Order: sequence, then C-alpha cells, then structure tokens
Amino acid sequence: MKITKKLAQQVETAFEQLGYDVRYGKGNFKGGCCMLDEQQIIVLNRYYPFESRIQTLIDLLLGLPLENSSLDEGTSKLMAKLRQATQTPA
Repeated sequence: MKITKKLAQQVETAFEQLGYDVRYGKGNFKGGCCMLDEQQIIVLNRYYPFESRIQTLIDLLLGLPLENSSLDEGTSKLMAKLRQATQTPA
C-alpha cells in the first residue's frame, strides 16, 4: 500500500476515533514513536521521514485491540485494507 497524505489523514482519524492523541515532536527516543498507553498519547519523532512516521502509525494501529463499534464505516474499511496489505507479500 502506497503511503500518501490522504492515507496519513485516514490513519490519524482512526486514532482519533479510538481516543488517541497523535502528536509530532522532538523526542529523546531511538525509535520512531513513543506510546503512552495510560494517557492514550502517541508521540512521533518529527525528524523521521514522512513514510516512516506513517508506517509506524499503521503498525501501531494494527497492533491495538480494536472495538469495531468505535470506528465508523470508512475507518473499518481502511483497517481491513491495511490488514490485507500487511498479510500479502509485496
């Protein structure tokens, strides 16, 4: 699946629907993100390349235990596409 600005917006919207706050900032962490589960905050390293930041968000999103009732229809379809894309070899 190609990483685009539209896909980035859709992934961020999915996190919003799940109650997570996605922030871009300067981090003192080696990876691309820091996830604070108790506060439902995700901080992405703003110095990471765009594609890497979005791929990190996708990986986090797919790793969350999701309640489909909290996602709208468009976001549910996006999740299905993302799952299919990660299961299909490139």
